[in-house]
Formats: sequence, structure tokens, C-alpha cells
Amino acid sequence: MVLVSLLVVAVLEGLLRLTLNRVEEPLEWYHEKAQRLVREMDRLEVAGVTSDVVFVGSSMVAAGVGTWIFEEQLDSVRWAHNVGIPGAMTPVVRRWLLEEVVPRLHPRRVVWGVSSLDFNANTRRPFIEAYNEARATRPGWLGSVDRFLSDHLMLVRYRSQLRDPGTIADFLFGSIIAVDEELPLEDLLSPVNQREVQTRRLRRSLIQGDALLDYAVGETQLEDFRFTVRSLQEQGIEVVVVLMPVPRSYVGYHPNGEQDFRAFIETLNREAADLGIPLFDYSWAIPDEEFVDSVHLDGSGSGTFSEMLADDLAGLGW
Repeated sequence: MVLVSLLVVAVLEGLLRLTLNRVEEPLEWYHEKAQRLVREMDRLEVAGVTSDVVFVGSSMVAAGVGTWIFEEQLDSVRWAHNVGIPGAMTPVVRRWLLEEVVPRLHPRRVVWGVSSLDFNANTRRPFIEAYNEARATRPGWLGSVDRFLSDHLMLVRYRSQLRDPGTIADFLFGSIIAVDEELPLEDLLSPVNQREVQTRRLRRSLIQGDALLDYAVGETQLEDFRFTVRSLQEQGIEVVVVLMPVPRSYVGYHPNGEQDFRAFIETLNREAADLGIPLFDYSWAIPDEEFVDSVHLDGSGSGTFSEMLADDLAGLGW
């Protein structure tokens, strides 16, 4: 029975390897954006490219920061990289930045864009759970074993797809999937591919009903923030914190409206002072009409915000 089972596994493994071009690559990370960024950072690392500054945070940062502006305006910045990922509350940034970004890009400086929803203790959207459950980032020995088997056995690597009968049909009868060609390395460093504007509109229920429900700044979130900043400082990495621009409607989604929002700002100012890092507050710096939804800047707003931030960073001697 053991020999028969091994033979069946070997045959299935062989068939799977022969038909891999019929099925899309599995999602190893908690989100497609994180998976793509890791691949790009790996290629930059191999090419010996390090970062003068990385911008980290949630999709607000991904949509709101145009890195080419900093490369053009700051004499000390040759390469700037935006590594913002969706749902990057402070526990997610702690792992993403310290375990994935810093070891690959070796940044001299980090600009961390934050908002009140990144610190909500009562959020119903615990992105850190999704992050910890993903194959690429699952902690502990089980995660290590899973990654090892995934690297060597396609049956393990594609197991989520194999649970879907439709995927089996694709393996056997589907047409070959066109694989996207990798962008040339120089394109990863060009303005064209560094600018990503979030165009998907977020419903009010998503922000008010999940991300900001029963809003309260959490001590766990603050501790992750402190740990991350101190870890960067210990590595000699300069840190700047930025309160991201938001429209007035966003402020009203907090249970106590502006009172909650201003309390959060006061808390972050105290934390930044204790950590000895600059904090720039752009909360109401951009007009409401330059947002595409409740939290994301449009192209015009992104340009305006990036120009303002570049000026303030130049004031720090950058």
C-alpha cells in the first residue's frame, strides 16, 4: 500500500509538472500586491540596488506616494521605493518591513505613512491574521515545513487550486495561460511603474462598519509601532512618520467623529516625541475633491501630497 501510494503521488506530481502552464501561480502571500512586491524586491536585490528611502504603510501610501518626485527633488535620494500594501495596520507593517523589506532593499531611511485605522484595537478586519496564515509568512515550524514542501512538491504548492474541480479540468483540458513577461529591471526603477493610484471605491460601510467600528487606539498596535521604529533605529535607519491625508468624511466615520480623530493625532505626536522621530501631519492638507474614495488620493492629490512631503523632507536635510 505504501509503494502504491508513493507511485500514485509520483504520477500525479509528474502530470502536474507537465501541465503547470495551464494554471495560474498560487498566491503565496496574503495579497497579490505583497507577492508582486516581493518578486520585484528580490530582483532589485540581485541587481545590487539598495534604497535611499522606502515608503511603507497601507494602500493609502501605495496610492498616495509618487516616489519619482522624491528622486527628482531630493539630492540625497537616488532610489526611492513605495512598498505600501493593503490593510497594513501596525502589526502587519512590523512583520512586512522588518522581515521582508529591510533585508532586501537595505534602506537608509523609512517614511511610514499612518492613519487612525492602522491603530484601531476593535477593527473587524484583522489583516495580521491573514498575513500570518499565508504560506510565505506563516510563523513557526509548521510554516517552515509547508514552505519546504511547497518548494519541492507541486502537489503541495498547488494544493489550494487542486481542491477546486474546475482547476482539475484546467490541468487536463485547459488552454495554456499566457504568462506575463517580467518588466525589465530599469522599468522597476522608472516613474511609470512606481505610481499606483487606487481607483477602487470603498463603501462607507467598509470604513465605518469594519475598520473604524468602536474606534479605540490599541496598546498592542502602539507597541508594534514602537517595536518597529526602535528596531529600525537600532539598525541605523532614519525614520519619519507621516499622518496621511484624509477627507472630512473619513473623520466623521469615527464613533465620536473629530474627537476620536484628534485624540489619535495627539497620541501619535506623543509617541513620536518619545521615540525621537519627526512626525508630519497632513491630515487635512488635501482638498476632499482630490480623493477617489474615503481614504485614497487620486492622481492629482497624490502629486500634491508627494510634493509637500518632499519639501518637508528636504527641510530635514535630505
